[in-house]
Amino acid sequence: MRDYEDNQVDDLTIYLSEQDVSGFLTMELALESVKLAFKLKSQGSASNTPPMRMKFPQGGFSSSACSIPALGVMGLKSNSNKSKCFVHISSSVTGNLLAIIEGRQLEEYVTGAATGTATNSMANPQSHAMGIIGIGTVALKQAEAISTIRNIDTITVYDNDLTANKIFATKIGRCLGISTSPIADIEDCVKISDIIIVTNHIQPIIQGEWLRPGTHVNSVSNENFLNRAIDSDTVRRASVIAVQDIEQARYGSGDLIYPVQEGITDWPKVSRISDIVLGKSKGRIAPSDITIFESLSMAIEEIILGLRLYELAKTNRVGMPIGFSSN
Repeated sequence: MRDYEDNQVDDLTIYLSEQDVSGFLTMELALESVKLAFKLKSQGSASNTPPMRMKFPQGGFSSSACSIPALGVMGLKSNSNKSKCFVHISSSVTGNLLAIIEGRQLEEYVTGAATGTATNSMANPQSHAMGIIGIGTVALKQAEAISTIRNIDTITVYDNDLTANKIFATKIGRCLGISTSPIADIEDCVKISDIIIVTNHIQPIIQGEWLRPGTHVNSVSNENFLNRAIDSDTVRRASVIAVQDIEQARYGSGDLIYPVQEGITDWPKVSRISDIVLGKSKGRIAPSDITIFESLSMAIEEIILGLRLYELAKTNRVGMPIGFSSN
């Protein structure tokens, strides 16, 4: 282990714990980082590999890499259900390892920021009612990001655990300062919402027939690509479907894989959200359109946000410096 006081800061590899990360991480910083990731991806100035997944009797492991020449960095994100999520950032100029960052919060914030950025470009401008299907930190961060960008008047929350649902609704209302109420019927939650957030489920939990015209749906894929949260009818009714990376969606989005196999849609009809955000394609054609954003875990977004945290850590001399032998 090395010390900031005895070394040049630029020569150090810095380890940032979740506690270190929490001292700098904000939704505004995450939104800026995700928007930059979308811009570089759309311009062809960055590349991202689909996750490599390995299954073991005791669990699984996944990793994804990216290269961002415009920022002079490359990185790796790794995740295991038996250990922490880590983000590794290296210089693409020198090859030196710059940072190792515990990545649970990074993942939560960029998932939220990606959903917020996509919603801002795809949801009807008149949308003010949000519905959340499923509880947890990821859903909270998605709601925070959307409400940071959009004017949300009311939030309705559904989960099949009614007690946990009430607690979560109270937490959302307190954190965001928005009128939030739990609801016991999922169909009612969907029908009264303009913007929907749904976390991952094993089987479809949202039915397309419940969606009113103009609704925007945000669904999050997880490491199990066979899982899906929305049914095929939801996909059939959608005028615009967007993902961060189409190639990755082909292998990691159960919400889209099954409808494609059924002939309901096809991959050429799926848009890149980066192109929509930058105005290269439309997020919706008419106010009555139903739109879908399928969120995927992308290393590029977490590497860019991690790079910002690394720079802040160097400036403020936060984190644990690590020394490696030059031999």
